[in-house]
Amino acid sequence: MILSSTAHRPALIIQNVIYTFAELQELVDRKSEQIKKQGIKTLVLTADKNIEFITQFLSGLKSGIPIVLFSSDHSLDLRSKYEAMIVEPVFHPETALILFTSGSSGKPKAVQLSLSNIKSNTNAVIETLDFKTAAEQFLFLPLSYSFGILGQLLPALATGVSTHIANSLIDLKTVFDERSATGMLSGVPSHWEAILRLTDSNPSCGQNITHIVSAGAFFSSDLRGRLRRRFPKAKLFNNYGQTEASPRLISMSSDNAHFFSDSTGYPVTGIEARLANDQELLVKGPQIMLGYVGDASGTNEKIKNGWLHTGDIAHMEPDGLTTILGRKDDLIKIGGERISINEIESVLRGFENCDDAAVYIAEDPVYEKKISALLVFTKTPPTRKNLQNYVRLYLNAPRMPKEFYSIDKIPRSSNGKVIQEQIKSCLELAKVDPKKKIV
Repeated sequence: MILSSTAHRPALIIQNVIYTFAELQELVDRKSEQIKKQGIKTLVLTADKNIEFITQFLSGLKSGIPIVLFSSDHSLDLRSKYEAMIVEPVFHPETALILFTSGSSGKPKAVQLSLSNIKSNTNAVIETLDFKTAAEQFLFLPLSYSFGILGQLLPALATGVSTHIANSLIDLKTVFDERSATGMLSGVPSHWEAILRLTDSNPSCGQNITHIVSAGAFFSSDLRGRLRRRFPKAKLFNNYGQTEASPRLISMSSDNAHFFSDSTGYPVTGIEARLANDQELLVKGPQIMLGYVGDASGTNEKIKNGWLHTGDIAHMEPDGLTTILGRKDDLIKIGGERISINEIESVLRGFENCDDAAVYIAEDPVYEKKISALLVFTKTPPTRKNLQNYVRLYLNAPRMPKEFYSIDKIPRSSNGKVIQEQIKSCLELAKVDPKKKIV
């Protein structure tokens, strides 16, 4: 990958240490030479927020050898499953990067991306997110997932935007408290809810934020409006993508008249999009993966005639404006009406003092399907009646949770997504603890 030629400008700020673009380029060149001399055929890395990892990652891309990228927060069991997936298979000859994803099904997959895929995504993101107008960015996203490393870090390095690497979301509180943060922030909707609470005591701290970039989950119109009020000078961006697409597919900024609705956006440069007969979103373009490692049948099921089957149901206007309605697996029918889990969770997270929320839907002989809500509160939980009155303002009867539970934490991956297979266990534990049920 090509680093910006702004030699003396800070490229990375990590734990208060500044690395200019010239210094970073020198480190990458030196590491690339070492890789060549050692004859390394595959570079296996564990993502970390330090200069060593970032230098190794960029050197691997420059050297043209496949990078296998693990996350430091993978459990031993999950890590062993991922490692087993890459022992025997031969990589695609154009493979530059392998990222692991469990997808919506929970089945582990190893996504192969080419350098061309990555460059196409970088160029599309730079254009779509107006990267060249950002003075700097604060990046707290994990670098083991496509959103953080391909969607935010590489575009910044290619554009000449300085990136402050933060260990976690909590680090932002210090930034907001000690000085006025500037530039670009990126995160998933649950991050934005946390950031809004972090800045409650200092609502003027966001005056110099210029870019708010959201992706990874449903970004409700209500949350978009609250972010606009907290960060009045920022341009907001809603994004949709998949690891299999390097990852960015659809985007829209707050300059667009449709932004403060629940619309998702328009295909990014180079991406074609259409709907299948069942309304599943299909996409095609230079960012689409080479395939899954050692899984030809899975690849052929995901990509047919060049079109990536996203697994998401969508609505599309004639001008290309696309609204993601939800995962095929997450859209359920109750009383003949199609209902999105994402929509319900987004409404619940908007309740005062609600730190996080998730829902579980089970078959029920009385209700047909029963929606249970799991919520995390920063203060004493409200009453069931208060919750119901609030939810009724936004959701009709079929979407109303039938029961509410207060729990300590929603199980989420390090990139902010709900770990669906653990939600049922959380609910079962809450049901046997009378203190957890909200009455």
